[in-house]
Amino acid sequence: MSKLRSSTTMEIEIQSVLEYFQSPDLAADSLLKKYEEKKLNLAEFETLSIFLLHCGYFATLTDFILRKLEDGSKIPWAHFAEALFLSADSIEPEVKAAMIEGAEERFSLSHLSRTHNLDDFDSEMKAQRLRRRKKFQDQYEERKKNFRDEIEMLRGQGLHAEAEKLLFNFSVLSPDAPEISQLQKSLKESQAHQYLARPKENHKKQKKITKLPEIKSEEEKKLLQSITDTMAAHLKDNELLADDFAVAHLTWENEEAALDLLNEVGVTPSRTWIKADLLLRSRRFAELIDHLQSVEPEAAVEPETLFSLHYFKAQALWGLDQKKMAIQILEEMLEARPNYRSAQSLLNDWKEDPT
Repeated sequence: MSKLRSSTTMEIEIQSVLEYFQSPDLAADSLLKKYEEKKLNLAEFETLSIFLLHCGYFATLTDFILRKLEDGSKIPWAHFAEALFLSADSIEPEVKAAMIEGAEERFSLSHLSRTHNLDDFDSEMKAQRLRRRKKFQDQYEERKKNFRDEIEMLRGQGLHAEAEKLLFNFSVLSPDAPEISQLQKSLKESQAHQYLARPKENHKKQKKITKLPEIKSEEEKKLLQSITDTMAAHLKDNELLADDFAVAHLTWENEEAALDLLNEVGVTPSRTWIKADLLLRSRRFAELIDHLQSVEPEAAVEPETLFSLHYFKAQALWGLDQKKMAIQILEEMLEARPNYRSAQSLLNDWKEDPT
């Protein structure tokens, strides 16, 4: 049984006994009688000790722990020291020394250092406390690192739902960790790339980009405008929603509204590619060329991003009727990456084009 579960089980039992007896005295007496002959693990003993300390049963807890020293129970030494010092006006040096010796024999000096009552008696207590804190801090940092590594691994594998669940757990563990915002940003960018790549796997869907958008009814226009206005209001409070809102409009073939929303917020890598896709779908090929030129210096250092840039550029050039140059770009891409299926499908379509 884990420490957390042991502690929770004891807490539930204490609550149950209190509700039954409606008296701390009777509840404490019942619990002490029950565990008089039972071994306690550290989590259970700590929880029981905290209850007795809160009730003011200092001498009772001291006597109980003294009896439990011999039955193999895991002694909560810090709670023992607190109870002892609270139950007497003064503690003899011999007793303090015996307590430190007993904890040391059971490899529990670290636990005993949680109390400050022995700091003036033995300087080792302060040193133990510092080491204990450092150990917990190191463990905490290690847990954060494991979270970050696993989230990045899941993101890299395209398992975004699993990564989001783990990121939520990470935010619960460490809500103020600066890494959280960066991980959220990376995950959004990865989801955007995955979204933009999905329709390119099927060249029949890809051809849809070159078609004129369907004409919307007045009712549809009013509904979309209402949605856009609501989204714009939300963006004033949280710019992180911009990616989701833009992608939503993209699925509704409402590219102009999506572009307007993106123009209201700052530039991020994910928004760069969402905007590129929006410009392509709305047949604003010249603007797309300008947009790609503005991000080309940054894209040059990342191979995957550079392929995306060239892929969009080729389609923009094709739309501007510079077909020879567009085909050349795709052919060069496929020389470097022959398994780029979406580029190969698009190239096949273009070479079959009679015009």
